[in-house]
Amino acid sequence: MEEKSALTERRRFKRRNPLDGSVAALNDDDYHLVGLIHDISEGGLAFRYIASSETPKKSSLLTIVLTSENFFLEQMPVTVLRDDLFSDEPALSFSLMRKCSVRFGDLSAQQQGDLHLFIEKYTRSPALQKEGVTDDPWNSPFFGE
Repeated sequence: MEEKSALTERRRFKRRNPLDGSVAALNDDDYHLVGLIHDISEGGLAFRYIASSETPKKSSLLTIVLTSENFFLEQMPVTVLRDDLFSDEPALSFSLMRKCSVRFGDLSAQQQGDLHLFIEKYTRSPALQKEGVTDDPWNSPFFGE
């Protein structure tokens, strides 16, 4: 009989790491939160942002931008699942970072296609991150040594 891992992955879609410079903007009439995408899947994403007095509402609209590739996907309905302090940024310890996780809502066919394109073209497997393959100096195995 096979032993099960203590931590079983419950996500329906595999998370992938976006190319550096991938930005998420969560907005509503009352607030705008902008940060770097931490990971993404067909089901949702997480992004890091500098904490402010603004806090995300349960439901909002999200925009994904990757200017280096002229990629722009806007007005995606999302549900905020979590918004927690994020302490994995030693170089930015002077400010409070937060990590916001969202689930995509009912996307149009165009949005679904564009999201799939973004994931296929502009992300990489998390396994490559673990091996130290990165173009992000903050995640470099040599940073801070």
